[in-house]
Amino acid sequence: MKKIHYKINTKAEKAIIAASASVALAILFDGKKKKPSKRKGFVKRVAHNYKMIDRALMKVAAKSIKEQMELEKKLEYKTKLRDLEISPSEPIDPEVLA
Repeated sequence: MKKIHYKINTKAEKAIIAASASVALAILFDGKKKKPSKRKGFVKRVAHNYKMIDRALMKVAAKSIKEQMELEKKLEYKTKLRDLEISPSEPIDPEVLA
């Protein structure tokens, strides 16, 4: 199974992705029911699908932001250790110890 990796940078991109997916879902699952009075209209189906996709994208975005913040914390700690300077030791005179 291949994973799809796509980074959403702006709110406009998120809105376009959610809107296009919600329209596609509304067309695929056109809401045909036995009783026409219980059918939802196209606009209502699109709105419902948009809300569902928006929540899913928010969960994915929150998860990726959390992972990115944890990674930055780890890298920050490592860079601090690398920046430390080791000073040379001072030689100990054996006559002072005796």
